[in-house]
Amino acid sequence: MPFQIRPEQSGDHNQITHIHRQAFGRDNEGRLVHRLRRESALQLSLVTVQDDLAIAHIAFSGVTLSGAKKGKRAASLGLALGPVGVLPNHQGEGLGLELIKAALNDMVVKSSPFQVLVGEPELYGRFGFVAAESFGLSCEIPVPKKYFLLRVSPEQPVADFEDGDVLHYHNAFHSV
Repeated sequence: MPFQIRPEQSGDHNQITHIHRQAFGRDNEGRLVHRLRRESALQLSLVTVQDDLAIAHIAFSGVTLSGAKKGKRAASLGLALGPVGVLPNHQGEGLGLELIKAALNDMVVKSSPFQVLVGEPELYGRFGFVAAESFGLSCEIPVPKKYFLLRVSPEQPVADFEDGDVLHYHNAFHSV
């Protein structure tokens, strides 16, 4: 059946929570999206719709950097991808990959100098994500270095990273 990718609408909110609950088997990711939305921190939120029902979702929120020359926190410079979820009965159909591809081609993301995520290098590597450590970045949230990934936007000048810079997610991520 055909599907459509579009920005989330207010009528999608409960279904988005359901998507993440089903995809992850818990409520954390749905609560995260809700809090990011409530705090106006969602920079991009897309859904894949089939038969007027959202079946997949992806979110982006702002991130900041801190470092010796940047002070405690610089203005929001890049975007965090996550969460992304697909209803289990639609997993394996390529919908998540299409949703990620569509999001990375959205002007909101294209105008951001970089994107970060915590995820599988093999999956996200096909979209240009590499270990953030190779840019001298670390994550304030304790995650294995191999899963903390960064993608520099091809349309933007290379971000000015310095060895030892620390990336900070929105505070909502600390409640997950």
